[in-house]
Formats: sequence, structure tokens, C-alpha cells
Amino acid sequence: MDSVIDVANQLVDFCRAGRFLEALSLYADDAVSVEADEQPGYPERVEGIEAIRNKSIQWGKDHEVHQVEIKGPFVGGFQFAVYFNFDITRKADGVRMNLREMGLYDVTDGRVVREEFFYNPPNS
Repeated sequence: MDSVIDVANQLVDFCRAGRFLEALSLYADDAVSVEADEQPGYPERVEGIEAIRNKSIQWGKDHEVHQVEIKGPFVGGFQFAVYFNFDITRKADGVRMNLREMGLYDVTDGRVVREEFFYNPPNS
């Protein structure tokens, strides 16, 4: 069974390589994903690995990623956090922006069981 730091390092390695969907191999089947708030087409909470995978696939279809900066992981107890700074363009309207977020991940029995995202408000 992988430790929290092992899972954290593996997730960050996948993300740094741009292999975000492969990072989901570290998740439990009944994992939960929570966003800071509900956005059009993206519910605030989804449950189960397939729902999380579908949300991730849809996000990839809706955005062009130019670059991503990743800091972390920052580990404590059964959790770890990762800072993401995405340089993206929304395909729907062509708006290019920086999306800065912190992901907080809970690990149980060597699997991510919950992810929760916190965002830096626009213009801050």
C-alpha cells in the first residue's frame, strides 16, 4: 500500500507530465470531487471515478492548456495539497486566462478518496 507521500508524488508526476487522466489511476472507485462552486456544465460535486473522469475529459475539451505550473505536493497527515497555475484558453469564447487553484486531496488505503479545489478569485 502506498503512503500519502507516495500517492502525492505520483499524482504530481502525472500532472507535470500532462497526464492528468492517468493520475486518476490513483483514485478509489468511489472517490469524490468537489469544486469551490458550481459552474455551467460542471457540478459542484461529483461522486465515483467515472464521473470524475468524465468531468476531467469535458474540461479538456472545453479548454486549451498552453502551460501549467505545479508546486507541491504539500503533505500533512492523510492529506496533501498541490498548487496549479494553468495558462488556458476557453474554447467557447477564446478568452485566455490564468486559472490558479489549490487542490486538496484525502488519501485512504493508498488511494485518493476525495479531491477539493479552491480558486484564487479573478483580479487578485
